[in-house]
Amino acid sequence: MSDEVLEADLVDDEASPLQDFRGLVKSGKVDICENSKFRYLWFFVVYTAFAMPLSFYNQWAITVGQSEYGLSKFLIVPLFFWATGIPFWIRPVWGVTLDKYTDNPLGRRRHWIVLGVFGHIILLLPLAFINVGASPWLWCIVLGLALIPRVIAEQGIAALMVEYLPNPGSIGATISYAYRIGSSVIPGLVIMSWWMGGVPFGSPFIADGVVDFDGIYFASSILVFVGLAAAAIFAVMFREGARLRGPGIDEGADSDSMPVADTAEEAMNDRDLDWPEDTPWWVKLRGAFNNRTAMLGLGVALLMPIGDGMESFFRSYQIEVWGWDTQKIASWSWLFVIAGFLGIIGPLISDYIDRRKSMLIWAVLAGASYAAFTVTSVMGLGWQVQLGVWLLVMIFSDWLIFTFLATIVEIADPRMAASSMSVFQSSQAIAATGIFITLGTVLLILSDSYYPLIWGVAILGPAIGFFLIRQMEYPEQDSGRLDEFSSGLKATLATRFGGPLKLDTLEPNRQNQRMALAIGVVGIILLAGIVGLASVAEVDKEVIGDLESISTVAKEDLFEDSSTERMGPGDSMSIEIDASNGSILSVVVTVTSSNPSFNPLNPNPDFTWDLTLSAPQAVMMVGENTSSSTVQADEISATTELDIEVYNKSGFDSESEAQSWLDDRKGDEDTMYAAGIWIVDLSITGDGDGNPLQNRQADFTIEVSLSQANATVETTVVENTTITQSEDFGPMLLGVGGLPIIVLTGGVCWLVMREEESD
Repeated sequence: MSDEVLEADLVDDEASPLQDFRGLVKSGKVDICENSKFRYLWFFVVYTAFAMPLSFYNQWAITVGQSEYGLSKFLIVPLFFWATGIPFWIRPVWGVTLDKYTDNPLGRRRHWIVLGVFGHIILLLPLAFINVGASPWLWCIVLGLALIPRVIAEQGIAALMVEYLPNPGSIGATISYAYRIGSSVIPGLVIMSWWMGGVPFGSPFIADGVVDFDGIYFASSILVFVGLAAAAIFAVMFREGARLRGPGIDEGADSDSMPVADTAEEAMNDRDLDWPEDTPWWVKLRGAFNNRTAMLGLGVALLMPIGDGMESFFRSYQIEVWGWDTQKIASWSWLFVIAGFLGIIGPLISDYIDRRKSMLIWAVLAGASYAAFTVTSVMGLGWQVQLGVWLLVMIFSDWLIFTFLATIVEIADPRMAASSMSVFQSSQAIAATGIFITLGTVLLILSDSYYPLIWGVAILGPAIGFFLIRQMEYPEQDSGRLDEFSSGLKATLATRFGGPLKLDTLEPNRQNQRMALAIGVVGIILLAGIVGLASVAEVDKEVIGDLESISTVAKEDLFEDSSTERMGPGDSMSIEIDASNGSILSVVVTVTSSNPSFNPLNPNPDFTWDLTLSAPQAVMMVGENTSSSTVQADEISATTELDIEVYNKSGFDSESEAQSWLDDRKGDEDTMYAAGIWIVDLSITGDGDGNPLQNRQADFTIEVSLSQANATVETTVVENTTITQSEDFGPMLLGVGGLPIIVLTGGVCWLVMREEESD
């Protein structure tokens, strides 16, 4: 067969696999606008893949980099967030480019999405061979460059959401859900909890208590690329449909026949008219923000993420204040996964109720949670309490941020969707990962790492957002969605409870009341079950490896000093003892005399003297509790109440925890044990000689013996030991399980009781 015939057969054969593949690549397969199931699945897969690399590398740089490679938080935290933030800060560059070049081989927005996903995969490859501990600058810069194609793809997706896709709140919830999988489940549960922490299963990368971090990094890189490969497949599969927003939508016009304004000024004042040809891009961009709501939204995007910037230091807080190491942090990563899933509720709810009201409520909840965490950290409450409050911070800040994402979709200018969205998104990125990361770094440097300061500053974000959101004008929402949802819920509950409650014999109002009562009872029963589980939720796990025992050990150190002077009646001498480090056990002072002046009639005169021992505080056990004790004797001794055993304790989880306990112990106790400068004074009052004209002298020697407790932190290692680790999950289970039950029970009761067609 000739080449010409073969080519003809391929062209004529419409079922050719090669043609099917070319058609798939060029225009896609499934209409993302028409098929809602595919739409949500598409966002879930793509954003799960997008979340995995940045989240994993974030965990690796900030957690492992600080804890295992010894990188300073003042280096790695700002470096990572600046390097990875810059690609997101320059979104407008790609937004304008995407709006300008829409006549593309693979589709108006789809073309850029496909190229961005594949470019992201290619540029991430070098990171598999660079060690962040050895080259943190190179590692972060390469990661930042690899994020540029991802940002291009995201700008295509943002434009797609503005122009084509309905229900931005539900899409925002889907993206949030995907981020939870990509940033929490896989990096948090698989990589951190399981592979690094050995929870809940034995890790294949832990042998004899030693974590193989190189092996974890390589395996994690494979997971990242597998996820991005799935995103690439979905990016190729989807097809762009009909526009939902923008000029000419009411008339059913397509992108080639939109109504066009006569002048740029007319288009600037009327979003229902497209821009005249050859209108400069900066004029279009100015027109996108030529209204009060858009400018207020820009202010929210720039000022509200203060908390995001401060949250970046939470792992430094765990390491430095709580004394956690990488494995400890990793073993609790599962908790943040659950909190992340609860974070999708807010934007989903905002599709059914007034979005403006929901944003205001989320802002109040987020601000209150930041305030609560500030109080718990100032008071130094247990890490269990602080961690529970931090979960609320994560949940409500997610509600606020992802609901705002749905808001900017609706207030963005659909005539230049990628550009206007890019300004909102870049403003938020610059604020969260640039301005406020830098502000947090400066505040920690100036305050000597006083973390409650930055938690308190984070409250300003939701507070500012609240007052700006109140002044915004939101697009009207279809209130019928909530009526439809509540009607369906009532019908479902009536089917379930109809028989036992005999609802068919009651009027509608009474039916609703009885259903709400039933829901409340069920909620109480479930909550009681959670309380019961929380009371016994303690897990013991045996690990075979080296046992590291950390303890504080005190021993007695003896400091001795002496001084000799030749003196007679009326003379005096003193000696100072520096005991400023405290922990005084006892002090003994002795006085001896020798070589008296010659007198054959009285060769051994009976000298008399006053010996005074002055302590820094009045706590000595010598006669009465006075600040000084004076005797006329050869010796004076003082004993404190301090027992050397008060500094001995074992069973610490880390050296920093042991040192912190020791410092607190000294600070609390040594004020009672006369820390400071002790003074011994010797005054000669008489020479014991009967001749008043003779002032005899002798060599007087003061000897001081001071005993102190010297406490240090010591670490011993017992090899090949079976270690039983116990974790109490009760408080966390109560918070994570009980809170959703309370919220959902109250929400369902409200939906059942509400009047339909109400605002």
